[in-house]
Amino acid sequence: MKIFFYAIGSWLTFLSVDLLFFLFSSWKDAKTLHLKFIPDAFSVIFIVLCYAGIGLFVGACVKGFKVFGKKKLLINQTQWLYLPITLSFALNCLINSVLFYKQHIWAIPFASGIYFKGFILFAIVILGVSLAVKFSQLIQKSPLITLTSICISGELFWSIMREALFPGGFLKDSFAGYHSIIVILSASVVSGLAFASIYFFVSRLFSKTRVCGLNIFLCFLMALLLHTATADTSCAGQSSATPRRPNVVLIILDTLRADHLSSYGYQKKTTPNIDAFAAQAVQYKHACSTASYTLPSVASILTGLYPCGHSANRVIEAEKNNTLVQGLSEQSLYDNYTTLAEFLKKAGYATAGIISNIYLSRSYGFQQGFDYFDDDLPSVVSAMPMCAALSFLNIFLPIDDFLTSTGRNGHRIASQINASAISWLNRHDGTNPFFLMLHYFDVHHPYFPERLGMQSVPDSIIKRYGRLGNYIDIENLIINSVTNGQKKLLPDERDFLINNYDRELLFLDKKVGELFSYLQEKNLYDESLIIIVADHGESFGEHNLMLHGMCLYEDNLRVPLIIKYPLSDEKKGTVDYPVSLAGLVPTVLSYLSIHTPDFIQGASFVDPQKQVLFAMNIINPALPWPLPEVFKTTTFSLFRNGYKLLKFDKGKDQLYYLNNDPEETINLIAQERSIGAGISKDLDNYIERYTDHSILKNTPQDIDKATLDNLRNLGYIK
Repeated sequence: MKIFFYAIGSWLTFLSVDLLFFLFSSWKDAKTLHLKFIPDAFSVIFIVLCYAGIGLFVGACVKGFKVFGKKKLLINQTQWLYLPITLSFALNCLINSVLFYKQHIWAIPFASGIYFKGFILFAIVILGVSLAVKFSQLIQKSPLITLTSICISGELFWSIMREALFPGGFLKDSFAGYHSIIVILSASVVSGLAFASIYFFVSRLFSKTRVCGLNIFLCFLMALLLHTATADTSCAGQSSATPRRPNVVLIILDTLRADHLSSYGYQKKTTPNIDAFAAQAVQYKHACSTASYTLPSVASILTGLYPCGHSANRVIEAEKNNTLVQGLSEQSLYDNYTTLAEFLKKAGYATAGIISNIYLSRSYGFQQGFDYFDDDLPSVVSAMPMCAALSFLNIFLPIDDFLTSTGRNGHRIASQINASAISWLNRHDGTNPFFLMLHYFDVHHPYFPERLGMQSVPDSIIKRYGRLGNYIDIENLIINSVTNGQKKLLPDERDFLINNYDRELLFLDKKVGELFSYLQEKNLYDESLIIIVADHGESFGEHNLMLHGMCLYEDNLRVPLIIKYPLSDEKKGTVDYPVSLAGLVPTVLSYLSIHTPDFIQGASFVDPQKQVLFAMNIINPALPWPLPEVFKTTTFSLFRNGYKLLKFDKGKDQLYYLNNDPEETINLIAQERSIGAGISKDLDNYIERYTDHSILKNTPQDIDKATLDNLRNLGYIK
């Protein structure tokens, strides 16, 4: 019976201290009170006093002795008092293994299959229990020395494990390239040597401790240290002495022109929620993309490299079995380029990416650095050609419109992106900061009107093109009539398309506002770094071009860029000097006090003198859109001192003075020869400096059938 009371008393004390710690942490603010490898002094003192006080109290109650009496407080069955605590060491082994599994870096990666992994975990528990029994026997002989040895060696073991296996750990580089089992063996050997050294060396210097209160105090001090070994392991690389870095939310709005946001001066109230966001943020009035289509632009946003400096581009020639592969002449983002997600993951961030376009999927290498990457792109329409009845009905009914507008045609809509984001945020445990990248596709072509089918199409356009089953077909006919060179975009057609584009933007703004409301509800908004940016703009007949990806005019390159810093920083206002989106990575890393490597080509937005507004566009001859000859080539652009030069591999260069000619209608290349020549020389230097020559001879990778179907549904390939 006495043994039973010893065990129950030990467990109750252990659980009471843990509960007290939890309650105090919640009251003090769990965000700032994290007992890690180097706990803050206040927390340590508080918990040690709690452990000591409760340990002395329970020890006295169990034996019935006075705490400060003359009698010696001697516990004869010491092992039964300490056995439950040493058993917790085995439990901590199990918890840490589960944590490793949760982070996709399980401590036993050599085990394949759920049953084998379960067996390995069971073996770990059995081993832990065996160690616990052995430790309890040692404790009976020398409690103080044994507990000290266990505390130090146990803490050392898990410290080596997390610092060597988790991103951001200071031993991560030392064990780079080694299998995880090597880390486990190394940690075991080091901690075993530490235990043996302390136990056998110190035991010769000190005698056995027989004071009950001190024994119990040391017991719960061990529990404290074991608790710190497993607390907040997902924040490896950060100590509580370092302020917690803010969460980072990157929102990429596909195909959004800056001049269609009301916060940028647009006459329509298209973005009330983004406007309210901009009022708390820094808004860049002249932000330029590095490319005019998604693949290279987003790659530049995420790597800090200009398009010729990374692999995610169209290539001029793509041959497969000696045949030009139409639409497939594009390369993915290779693994050797480091993304923002990888930088932040290494710094201890949990990372999640949720995308809505095939060009940002894992097929093109954009999953790099993300713990969670959602690129599930439904493609119901790809099955339509195999269903004769559905294809036939689609001629008369807006089936294609319905499937595409509801996110079932190769891309997803904002409500689907929000649902996935909220689901991930609800699962995120909050123990470490997160980086969340969201990509919205809603304002991309097709620009759906309020009512699907032909109900919203003006009569003048119906008379011109005929009555069809789907709105998408009418929009494609309008666009093709311009890109084929048949005519210019007519005023009623331009108004119709722009009104639909603005309506889509208003819908997208509503969904972005709903995301912000959720973040505010969860107290994740105020102190997060939130960035809104677009990958490129859109043409509505300017220079007789439609859509994007054709050339490097301002309607394709000028994009919104709004950064809300944690509100405690009180950074807000507008920035008028031009910036390049290649500077987003160094801007974020600099703000978070993370080292920016020298290979980053973009410059932080806070440095106006280092901004290089350089862009590149490679035309793939397999694109389905016919183009004027001048655009069927690789194009470069450079903005300097108000002038913008367009340099064509095949064709005459163009020079515009944007301060007086923002729509780029007056070519000054003949009048301003010296200015044009100077910018051209600088442009050649930048091309040489930024180009990664190792990618020039590469050809595009094979793409799976599902990706091909999605590309065809989106109109990117024939």
